[in-house]
Amino acid sequence: MIQMIYMGIFMQKFLEKFKRKPLLFLLPSASVLLLLFLLFFHSQQDADQAFSKYTSELFRQEISGNTITLHYTLKNPEKYGIENAPISYGQCTTDPELVRSSVDAERTRLRSYNRTSLSKDNRLTYDVLNDYLNSAYDLSPYTLYDEPLAPLTGTQSQLPVILSEYRFYEISDIENYLQLLTKTPEYFRSILNFEHTKAESGLFMASYTADSIIKECRDFVHLKESNYLYSSFVERLDELASTMNLTSKDFKKETIEKPAYQAFHLMDVDSELDVRNDDSVNEYTNRLMKVKEQTIQLKSEHKSLLRTYQQQGIQWLYDLKNMNLNGILADDMGLGKTLQVLVFYEQYVSKDKPSLIVCPSSLMYNWMSEIEKFHIGVDAVCVTGMQEVRKDIIQESHELYITTYDYLRRDVELYMPMEFEYIVLDEAQFIKNPKTKNAQSVKSLKSKHRLALTGTPIENSLSELWSIFDFLLPGYLYSLNYFTKNFEKPIQMGDDDRQSQLQKLVSPFILRRTKKQVLKDLPDKVEKDMWLNLSPDEKQLYLANLAQVNEQLQEQLKLEQVDSILIIAMMTRLRQICCEPRMLYENYQGESTKFTMCLDLIETLKENGKKVLLFSSFTSIFDSFIEEFNHRGIKYHMITGAVDKKKRKEEVDAFQSDDSDVFLISLKAGGTGLNLTKAQAVIHFDPWWNVSAQNQATDRAYRIGQTKNVLVYQLLMKNTIEEKIYEMQKRKKEMSDVFVENSKGGIASLSKEELKDLFSME
Repeated sequence: MIQMIYMGIFMQKFLEKFKRKPLLFLLPSASVLLLLFLLFFHSQQDADQAFSKYTSELFRQEISGNTITLHYTLKNPEKYGIENAPISYGQCTTDPELVRSSVDAERTRLRSYNRTSLSKDNRLTYDVLNDYLNSAYDLSPYTLYDEPLAPLTGTQSQLPVILSEYRFYEISDIENYLQLLTKTPEYFRSILNFEHTKAESGLFMASYTADSIIKECRDFVHLKESNYLYSSFVERLDELASTMNLTSKDFKKETIEKPAYQAFHLMDVDSELDVRNDDSVNEYTNRLMKVKEQTIQLKSEHKSLLRTYQQQGIQWLYDLKNMNLNGILADDMGLGKTLQVLVFYEQYVSKDKPSLIVCPSSLMYNWMSEIEKFHIGVDAVCVTGMQEVRKDIIQESHELYITTYDYLRRDVELYMPMEFEYIVLDEAQFIKNPKTKNAQSVKSLKSKHRLALTGTPIENSLSELWSIFDFLLPGYLYSLNYFTKNFEKPIQMGDDDRQSQLQKLVSPFILRRTKKQVLKDLPDKVEKDMWLNLSPDEKQLYLANLAQVNEQLQEQLKLEQVDSILIIAMMTRLRQICCEPRMLYENYQGESTKFTMCLDLIETLKENGKKVLLFSSFTSIFDSFIEEFNHRGIKYHMITGAVDKKKRKEEVDAFQSDDSDVFLISLKAGGTGLNLTKAQAVIHFDPWWNVSAQNQATDRAYRIGQTKNVLVYQLLMKNTIEEKIYEMQKRKKEMSDVFVENSKGGIASLSKEELKDLFSME
């Protein structure tokens, strides 16, 4: 008895210590719970209504007997008629007669129903329930033989475990949880009272058992705030905050308000969150339905200018605006995203507040050119020049400001006081990394509406899609941590359910049309991968460098942080050998397989009257090509990153109008802003990490205005790093295609295993 009292003291200390942190109760047997579930969800036929009402009532009564059972069984109890259930662990009954009479009363209720009048299924339910109640009645005299406390498996051990897994779906769950903890001393007093009653009846707990239980309680108390119960509580708070994009201030509010679009997507998608919506959400969704029925009327000059799919795109932009939603216009390259936005802006966007377009520097004047070309009635200005000049322009009063990502980073403080009607991001993949100043700058600006333009919202990882949505609809795809944990990583591991869920979330806000879908008059694009083998001399060089690279790589992989610059440098050496060994070894006298093949291909295309775009990520190779072009009488033009905007335009215009044969273009310089429809062939001399960049380059020729078939060649060396890059592109493209039907791939996301595979010859 002394030992029992001693145990009780420690139990109370244990409970008082964690009064504000999670614990459990005595759950009803799993068999009873399962049975009651079956009873409750039983089909209710007219002939069995009374019996069904009884079993439903019994289910609600039993399931709401304690808070933990209710919480773990039903996520939304109110849907099942259980409201305002008392916060409780339940009680330990010490009176066998009370148990006996309670069970007997339930048997009497059951037997008041005529078994023979029930359906076959309900007769089975009746028999199972009757059998259970008879067994409970027979066992009622042995109530005191139960043992709620036991080493390792008793309530004092299992309660913290169950409470540590008590999920927080909403703020009220936290409140119920904390209130439940205040009931803990009362609950354990009932357990101690049960143990005293047992002892008085001669059913003593063994001393060894009591000592073991006391030691468990002591050990737990000594852990203090390092115990898993406390840490799990913090983790669950963080998870809820991350999921719902909450701050610490939000937890102090009685009501938390979130944008309507968040509630809308949570209602529409299976979510672990339980969202309580007020009437405003219903009003909002009803308004969305009405907006869908509205049809725009374009001006006659616009209607004659636009293709059908472009008119549909403007309708989509109009619908988004009226619903106070934002989205991504993700049309294929060359389908006129700029024109769609400008026509929409002129006709349907308020000019009471200015709007802002942010784009790559190569596209700034393209926007102004389109405004002038299509006679768009808008007061637009390019924010360019020295900083003082840009400051003066920003402080002027204009309807539409056009700036670059680079300028915006420097001028963001000047834009902060302004409130824009629209902010449009052209080539929105420029904010794919949420930690960059590009992303942080545009997200800090105030605007009523936002729009993203990009054919490649996913280039390297799904988190890039998250970053764009964080600009468009903050919080819609949850926090970045939650998105990574619950979407990106599971999808990478092949979770089809998460993939479908994400598709459902993003698809309404992305409009994507491909050339193949909408341009029936556009000629074909024929793509061909040309695989080549290293010559003996090239192979010898490649293997020697590969051995050196692998040695360096192994040293790098031992470090906590891999030197990415060194890794890229090692890769570059191998890629250069594949392209032209002389880029590394000036005195190399052996065969240059790819370089020779490319020259032969260009001459063949020239003989067939086809102008060629030749892309490479290595501008140094262009000197070798130019030397050969001059020798062979091949006329050419060239642009690299070093060519200024004026010269760039001159070279493009010349190629479009003269009898030149080849346009040499560095991949980065020629990925955007060029219209080179006079070319009928595209050669990618070396594969790039990001296949979408290659696709953008190809689309310099394959776009509106092209009247002839376009041949696209990719030159690849077998059993080299180029083959590894190619395979990686294919794998990663598959995931991106699911969401936007475009490509991705990149060095930044490579795992150690991928790096090792990259440098293998297998």
